Amino acid sequence: MKLLTKVTAVVLPLCAMSVAKAEMVANLGYAFSGGENLVETTGEDLDAGAGVFGDIGFIKNHGNRGISYQGTIGFKIDGVEYNDGEADTSSYPLHFLAFYNKGNIRIGGGIVYELSPEYNVSINNGATTSKVEFDNALGAVLEFDQFYNDFGFWGVRYSFIDYDLGSSELLVSVNSGATATSVDGDNLAIYIGFVF
Repeated sequence: MKLLTKVTAVVLPLCAMSVAKAEMVANLGYAFSGGENLVETTGEDLDAGAGVFGDIGFIKNHGNRGISYQGTIGFKIDGVEYNDGEADTSSYPLHFLAFYNKGNIRIGGGIVYELSPEYNVSINNGATTSKVEFDNALGAVLEFDQFYNDFGFWGVRYSFIDYDLGSSELLVSVNSGATATSVDGDNLAIYIGFVF
């Protein structure tokens, strides 16, 4: 919580100063290769960092220096069904990024702070349910984007993040069979975006 307070104290004033001349940005994509398996099925697996996501926020160009800043808030969800049950994950990511822009390409990175990461399991057609609430998670992000006109772009994002379990939570690792205190959520994502 202290780290979040420090990050907020730095980021919010910067955002407030630049929002007046900023443009809005929105992304929609899918994160795959999502860290540790939470559920393995014969069809598909549920990975900790994977899922469909959407972000919306602001992008601000810093004069003619080729630098831009971006801040977004979004959601990420994923799910899988198996036999007589289902499982899903969800979180609300905040991204704060800086980019170097050259022509129609931009490369950058920054931080991601995921709020309320959860993992839910339902078996026996809902007769038994379980919910694991992870701590809010701080991670790092690298991005590459290519604009195909003034308003649209596609991109690739790699996130380095771990989800820590709260003191009252318990999770057994699918990979090792041991009790886990932290789950790897590193993921690679592709997306399309729009500036408006």
